[in-house]
Order: sequence, then structure tokens, then C-alpha cells
Amino acid sequence: MTFDYNAAFKGIFESFGIKTTSASGGGINAVKSLIAAKAEKTEGEDELQSVAIEPADTGNEEADEAIDKINEQLQETEENYQKQIKQCYQQIQTLQNQLSSISKQEQTMSYQAYGGSTGAEQINQTLMSIAEQKNEIYDKIDMMLLNISELEEALAEAQEKAQKSIDDIMEQIAQMGDNAPAAVTAIGDVQLAQPSEVKLSTSNAISTSSISNTGNGAVNTALKYDDKSASEMKDIMKNAGAKYHDGAWCADFVSFAIQETYGKDNSPGNFLNSCPNTSSCQTIKNWASSNDCWTTNLNNVKSGDIVVYDWDGDGHADHVGLFASSNGASSINTVEGNTSGAAGKSCVEAKKRSTGKVLGYVTLSQFQ
Repeated sequence: MTFDYNAAFKGIFESFGIKTTSASGGGINAVKSLIAAKAEKTEGEDELQSVAIEPADTGNEEADEAIDKINEQLQETEENYQKQIKQCYQQIQTLQNQLSSISKQEQTMSYQAYGGSTGAEQINQTLMSIAEQKNEIYDKIDMMLLNISELEEALAEAQEKAQKSIDDIMEQIAQMGDNAPAAVTAIGDVQLAQPSEVKLSTSNAISTSSISNTGNGAVNTALKYDDKSASEMKDIMKNAGAKYHDGAWCADFVSFAIQETYGKDNSPGNFLNSCPNTSSCQTIKNWASSNDCWTTNLNNVKSGDIVVYDWDGDGHADHVGLFASSNGASSINTVEGNTSGAAGKSCVEAKKRSTGKVLGYVTLSQFQ
């Protein structure tokens, strides 16, 4: 029987915010399968998303020329977008390979710990380093997902614009009769956005000005610490009497911001007193489910609520932050602790996040 080192040291790993799986690497493989499925779907949709160019036949030479030009430009635009989308998926796969490598390091470390060849202090330092590496990789994956969403939205906009231009031409032909050629010539020069015009993210950190005037105390409190490093926050939070766990302080930061805003005995829903462990992402999620303040509907979420992430899609809460605002269905603005940003791999940062990695939300706002 193969010894499951991850299971043996599950408590140690999870105390540092590191998700454990079986020795076969099931969690990593699950994420790989998810990404591969998305990539395959994107490749399979190329033909569906592309407009087949067939010569227009409206009976009007100027209109046919204008429509053909629009269709040709749209096909070129679609090809460019799909190329960039595939490149994003390739980068995600590279990042997943890095996670697999880190998983092997975890197994090696657990073997050494089981054999008694390393001390507890060294184990803790290694676990903290692994947690920071994973934070950075997950942030990069999230950034790529945001880029994919923005490219897909821009592509849909280009397709809609092209169709509207063709519809306008057809309507003018129907309405203007003999005067149609001049009108068609005027509208035929349609410019569709190219991928180079879509500003792709190099970081999912955002300017605090994007979310600063939220009117919510907890978010505004959290924003005061934007760009503070882990070491700075450790001193600040401990001096304030708040909990701080090295390598796993995202939930501690959320609880700290809530306590600093409302006081421990006045937190919404009595969250700080009634939640069994405000340092655990999964316990926060379970508390919300038990207190009827858990939702997966973004429309029910308000500034100051808690956003809960599931990085590898296994239904387990991996990370939390404070929800500030939404940018539509595909992304949200947040303030988080123990994430990568300007101050390093583990700091406080205002973020733009893909909703694709959100497990759900704790709606503390419903108690106010």
C-alpha cells in the first residue's frame, strides 16, 4: 500500500493554506482537466464563431462590395482574437505544469518530515514558501482568465458591430431605392476593433481609485492597507490584537478589517463572535451556509460582503477577500490579504478578479 504523505500531513499543510490531495495529485489533475476542456471548447468553437464569407448578392453592386468588405474584416478580426485566446490557454497550461512541480516538492518534503530528517521550523518555512508560490501562480491563472474574458467580450462586440453595419446597409437599400448606392458607400467603411486594441492585463491588481468610493466601511478600511506587505500586516494586525497566521492570513485580514470597522461585538450577523474559526476560509463558507447568508448569485452581493474562491474547482474554499463592486458577469473588484501584488507575493492588494474562480459570497450586508 502506497503511503499517502499528503494525508499524513494534512493538518500541517492546511494550517498554512496549502490544499492537500492524494499522492496521485488529484487536485492538480482536476484543474488540468478543467483547463484542457476549456481549451478544447475554445478550439471547437472557432468554426462556429467565424462568419463564413460568401459573396453578397443583394442586387446592388455597391452594397455587395461593402458587405463583402465587412465580412472579410470580421474574419480577420476573429482569427486574431482566437489566436490570442489560445495563447492565453497555453500560458495557463504552463502555469498548471508549475503547480504540478510544486506538488511534487510537497510530497518530497512530506517524505522528509515523516522520516524525521527535517525540523519543524524548516518544514514551516518550506510550507510558507510553497503557499506564496501558489498564491502567485493562482493569481497569474486568474489574470489569464480575465484576459480571455475580455478578448471574448471584444470579439462578440466586433461581431455585433459587423452585423449591425450589414443590417444598416440592407435597411438603406430597402428604404432609399435608387439613392442607395451613395448611402451604402458612406457606411461601408466599418472599422472593427483588433486584439491589439484590447488592453490585456499584466497584473490583476487595480488602482484603488476604481473602488475607493464604495460607501462601505469594511472595504474602505481594507483599502487603507493596500500594498502593505505580509511582514507589515503581521505587525499591524498583532498590535491590534487580531489573529495572524503566517502563510495563510487572507481570512485573518478580512476578519481584521471587519473588526476594525464595526468592533468585535457589532459585526454584521455577529460574524466575529458566532463563526467558529474566522481564520479558516472553509469554516467561513460553512458558517454562511448555516446562517442563510451564502449565495452564488452576484446580483445579491453588495460592497463589504466576503467573496470566497475555489482555485481548483473541487468545492473547497481556498481563499477569501472583501467584495467591492462588479464589472458585469465576468469580473469583480475586491480587496484581499495574502495575495500577490506590488508589495510582493504575499500582501494586501486591490484586485480585479475573474468570477470563474468564485465559489460564492457571504452576504454580511443583509444583516445591516
